Amino acid sequence: MKEQLEEKMLHTIVLVETNIKWFKPGKEIVVDGKMFDVKSVDYRDDGTVIFTGLFDEEETLLVKQLQQKQQDKNTKEKIQSVLLLQLAQILPEENPTGESNRQIISANPFAVYTSLLSKAYTTIPTPPPQA
Repeated sequence: MKEQLEEKMLHTIVLVETNIKWFKPGKEIVVDGKMFDVKSVDYRDDGTVIFTGLFDEEETLLVKQLQQKQQDKNTKEKIQSVLLLQLAQILPEENPTGESNRQIISANPFAVYTSLLSKAYTTIPTPPPQA
């Protein structure tokens, strides 16, 4: 990328200092959702900053793909959690064999989300009472 910065025509962008979104401080910023590799930075007294550099289309695409994968993963985990909670609601509180509900679920060959069981039984921290 450094070679491209030297060889290609560089862009100059002026931003208000408070609106700068650094991706890699001192090296890369995000401008309108696009990655911008910074070659030089000039801070002005009026609160603006002049950046000289190059838009990195390949990295922009890569970041968008990573964000989409993370969003898809989060959606899948939410669905799995809802299914697990729905399953937990139909289980009896006590069973005649003396086994815990967690053991019953994990022994069930149709229970595909058993890896989430430990997450479902964790305690939720609550703030102390307000005086």
